[in-house]
Amino acid sequence: MQISEKSSSLHPKCKRVRRKILTVLLLLAALTATNSLLCFLVEPYRSSSEEMWRGYAAFGNMNTVYAGTSQALSGIIPEDVDKTLGSRSYNMGTNMQSLHDSKIAIQKACSDHKISRAVLVIDLEVLGTERSANFRADESFYHAKGKIEPSPQRAADAFSFVTSDAFFGKPASLTYFMPWIYNRSTDIRLNVREKLQRKVLNPDGHRTASGFEPSKEVVNQSVHFVGWEEADAWDHTATAFHPLSLTQDNRKELLEICRFCKDHQIDLVPVVLPSLNFLNIYRVEDYLAMKETLTQLFRAEGYDYYDFNCIDTSLLSVASTQYKDVGHLNSDGAAVFSKFLGKFLLARDRGTDLSGCFVR
Repeated sequence: MQISEKSSSLHPKCKRVRRKILTVLLLLAALTATNSLLCFLVEPYRSSSEEMWRGYAAFGNMNTVYAGTSQALSGIIPEDVDKTLGSRSYNMGTNMQSLHDSKIAIQKACSDHKISRAVLVIDLEVLGTERSANFRADESFYHAKGKIEPSPQRAADAFSFVTSDAFFGKPASLTYFMPWIYNRSTDIRLNVREKLQRKVLNPDGHRTASGFEPSKEVVNQSVHFVGWEEADAWDHTATAFHPLSLTQDNRKELLEICRFCKDHQIDLVPVVLPSLNFLNIYRVEDYLAMKETLTQLFRAEGYDYYDFNCIDTSLLSVASTQYKDVGHLNSDGAAVFSKFLGKFLLARDRGTDLSGCFVR
């Protein structure tokens, strides 16, 4: 009789527990379904990062890669460099690519293709930016990489991201699984049509097969851009400048890139691409101090650092009409720079002393 009474008293508790479990499961199912729907509606059919990784997977053999931010993406046409060097190269640049992600790109290309050269495009803005502050770009990079990988590696990458020192315990470690939050299309109608038809319907803003992103845009020509000749005077009259710094984490990433390349016999070529406004926003003294810092950092690891904002304009001159905005080349500018880069690297390969090419 006692046992029967106990059994009877436990029965309602079991029902309540089952109801709670069912409620949680239904809530999780609803959240999963909502997340999937929002991803379908808002996450781009082919984001820039995803297009980079899918293009990389489809490209085949390569011996050279370009890593870095959108300055690399819009500034280097692989085919134009390859024509001079006889190389086969792919542009792995992505928007606001952190130095950590540049390292991942170079390591991936080395693992898959045993590359012999990596051109690392240094974006001065990124040098002073903590990776945690750049979470949207990092989430997009890692999530897109997972789309070309088998499930075990994709899971390993996700685990690596959410448990990293930069993101563990921060919102990015949760939103990583909700790509519609950090990777959004503003044209939902076009996005849905592209997903249903499984093809890009508007080619604007999309990459070529070698990873380059073309652009016909031209920067506003009414803006005044400061040159070296007037920079000292500008420094005394302008009221606001951007600070230049290199965080300890980014210094560590640069050193790890150098040492990885050294260990794997990869010719690392760190460069700064031309920009229009660098002397508008940075003091000459600060700019040249950072140039010296990076020169010494790379030199200590056995590599030369090339800042093409400091090159003799008789060797390389890019017109203002060859920029799409103040910091990025358009297709015409990229063609000028890429052809020059091919010749520059060829001379470098032949042992030519290139120090005289730079006036500062």
